[in-house]
Amino acid sequence: MRLRGFRRNAVFTVTVIATLAVGIGATTAVFSVVDRILFRPLPYAHDDRIVSVGLVQSLERQEFAVGGFFFDWRDNQKPFEAFASQGAMPHACDLVEANPAQLNWHPRAGRFLAPAGGVAGSGRNFLPEEDRPNGPRVALISYGLWQDHYNRDPGVLNRLIDVDGSTARIVGVLPKGF
Repeated sequence: MRLRGFRRNAVFTVTVIATLAVGIGATTAVFSVVDRILFRPLPYAHDDRIVSVGLVQSLERQEFAVGGFFFDWRDNQKPFEAFASQGAMPHACDLVEANPAQLNWHPRAGRFLAPAGGVAGSGRNFLPEEDRPNGPRVALISYGLWQDHYNRDPGVLNRLIDVDGSTARIVGVLPKGF
């Protein structure tokens, strides 16, 4: 009986429906992000032992260690089993091959997979000599790239690829869902 008012004023009805749709959509989007960040456990073995290290100074606050600080801290720290770094923003790059693809990559340093349990899906983690500025260019590729671009080819390990005009060697494939 009270719904008859919605038929009388179409503008009001459309406004109410649009407001509800936007509200439900925004709530769903926010919950999707918050659920992954706050409620689900990290996809790493011993996730309760992972910490974030940063700097706090009177003039500058860096939430995460960046740049040359990472190498100093990594080489001189005692309390941590492993020390790894990841770039905050992805970089666009082109995989230039017979089947070219546009990708995003994150620069990483340190024993990157150690906090995740130390195991690549296949292949290996970075070696110490690869984990230096100006060291050999190597890559860990995602499971999705291995599946979609390389058709799950087990011979992809140690393959040289051309990324943005520079050669890199594939040393590992990350686990599915990493």
